[in-house]
Amino acid sequence: MHRTFALFAVLVVASGCLALEAQSPLLPRGLAYLVGVQNDDGGYAAAGTGPSDFSTSAWVALAFGAADPTHESVPALRAYLANQSDAVRENTTGSFSRANAVSLYVLSSLAIDVPGRHEHLMRLRSYLDNTTLAINERLFLLGALGNAGATESAAPLVKSIREKLLDPSDADLTKDAWVRSHAILALLANNESSNDPDLRAAARSLLPFQKEDAGFRSSAEYEPDASTTAAAVAVLSQIRFVYSHEHETGLEFILSLQGPTGSVRFSEEFDFSPVKTTSEAILAATGDGPFRN
Repeated sequence: MHRTFALFAVLVVASGCLALEAQSPLLPRGLAYLVGVQNDDGGYAAAGTGPSDFSTSAWVALAFGAADPTHESVPALRAYLANQSDAVRENTTGSFSRANAVSLYVLSSLAIDVPGRHEHLMRLRSYLDNTTLAINERLFLLGALGNAGATESAAPLVKSIREKLLDPSDADLTKDAWVRSHAILALLANNESSNDPDLRAAARSLLPFQKEDAGFRSSAEYEPDASTTAAAVAVLSQIRFVYSHEHETGLEFILSLQGPTGSVRFSEEFDFSPVKTTSEAILAATGDGPFRN
């Protein structure tokens, strides 16, 4: 472990601070990369070059919201996302899921004060009775509602996700650490206690997905990746007394994937969507994850 990173880890454990200290280069270098690849329209492209897209830009908003919401790049990004409000409403953003696009709009609005939150929050509530949503859609819906303080309307979904999380035979959550991590984060965003024994056990259940005390893999057949590791590290940031060693080595793994430009590779083998991956890494470094503001 690098001396600077070791010092950072000691400071975090000693102080209980969830923010990434200045001793680690991950945060400032990651932010510098995002600043450098911002398009003239204020938005971002998944690959760092090309036309801006809503989903990638929303993830960047979450990163700035967690790390530096007053940065000079934020006003242009806010304006870009606000201009996407109609596209989110009409489902023409190009995002894979309309429900996730609405959730990301609400989350980015909470992160950097993008206007139009109320309209999309009302739309988000209308999805609560939709039984056809995929598990990742339900998790982002739940996380966005919790972050917006709409916890009462989300109570039935909280109950459903909690039951799934605690069911050892649940096909959605037992074999995928990325999904399992976001389920825990969504519950924490809805005022479920980090002291709850069930959530502590759920956090511990992520540890077998960590390979060789480094990155977390989404499932047994894959190599560790920064996206899953970032989600797991955010869980371990918010449930601090569950194995700080795994938290530290997870951050160290992400740091090992950060290149000279500050961007973070998806894994040792793949380097797709560096803007989103770097944003996720920043959310891990701050301890927030996508559902905490």
